[in-house]
Amino acid sequence: MRGRTKNSDLVTQIYESLRQDIIGLRIKPGEFFTERQISEIYNASPTSVRGALSLLKHDGLVKVFPHKGYMISEITLEDMHNLFQFRSVLENANIYYAAQYAEKEQLDHLELLAEGQETSLEPETHSNQTEPNTEFHLYLAQITGNPILLEQLINTIEKLQRLSWMGTPHKFTPASVDEHREIVKLIRTKQVAEAQALMRKHINQVFEIAVSKTLKKVF
Repeated sequence: MRGRTKNSDLVTQIYESLRQDIIGLRIKPGEFFTERQISEIYNASPTSVRGALSLLKHDGLVKVFPHKGYMISEITLEDMHNLFQFRSVLENANIYYAAQYAEKEQLDHLELLAEGQETSLEPETHSNQTEPNTEFHLYLAQITGNPILLEQLINTIEKLQRLSWMGTPHKFTPASVDEHREIVKLIRTKQVAEAQALMRKHINQVFEIAVSKTLKKVF
């Protein structure tokens, strides 16, 4: 039993490490590797490596080529569409439940996060802008009181981070900041449909930019 637990821990360790390298683009989409290479890096058995790679395959992050090796999955336009569509569904659910259950103090903090994005638009802090934006969306999920919504949003945002390899910008405009402020205001006043419509517009704009950048890179 102890051996199984130790092996399971090693599988998880390899999986988490590789997953972060893939999402963080330290391993690029399209890169090819073998089980032996991973075994040597982690000083792990083929069984442990195979278990970790199976989890990554389930996540859609690697593709298997029998008797040859593995490749980091590339991101297609269909993948982009599906991820943004799912994120839109999650964000709309977050707005609905935040309007139902969030406390005033939580909405006050959400508003502060929206305001904080304005300072990240300054030239000297432009490179830090992704963090306040992501923090806003994750905190909105957190105040729904539903940990599964938060978990799914984290997973989706992590996958979307891989779009940066195609030149998709992570910089947001003053209009985006204004939209976040307005979303908080609408949640406070229980105008759920209006807040959801604005969130969909917000996400669709980012999706359109991502598609445009991708097509320019491809063609």
